[in-house]
Amino acid sequence: MPDTSLLWIMSLFCGVGLISTLFVPLANARGDLALRGVQDGLPLSMKTRRLILFTHYIPLAVFWGAFTMVAAFGFIELARSSDNPRVAAIGYMAAVMGGSNTLVWFGLAGVWVLHTLKELGQAERN
Repeated sequence: MPDTSLLWIMSLFCGVGLISTLFVPLANARGDLALRGVQDGLPLSMKTRRLILFTHYIPLAVFWGAFTMVAAFGFIELARSSDNPRVAAIGYMAAVMGGSNTLVWFGLAGVWVLHTLKELGQAERN
C-alpha cells in the first residue's frame, strides 16, 4: 500500500478519535449523575443510580476503551506495512497514544466505578 494511503488512513483514525472526545463529557455526566444522585433538583433512588452506573457509564467507558485499543492495534499494523521508516514512526507514535488512552479509559473508569459503588453502599447504610 502506498505511504500516502497509509497516512490518510491514520489521519482518518485520528479524526474519528478526535470527534470521539466530544462524547467524553457525556460519559462523565452519566458517572456524575450516578454518584450525585440528584437530577433537576430531584433525588434519584439507589436502584436508579445503580442502573445509570451499569447501563450508561460502564458501557460508554468500555466502548471508548475498546475503540482506542482497536485503533492502537490498527496503527501498529499500518506502521508495519509501511516501507518508509518515517511513516512507520508516525504509525507507532499514534499506536502509543491510542494504547495510553486505552489504559486511561480502563484505569480511571475502573477507579470511578469502585468509588461510586463505595459511595452508593455508604448512602444505602445511612
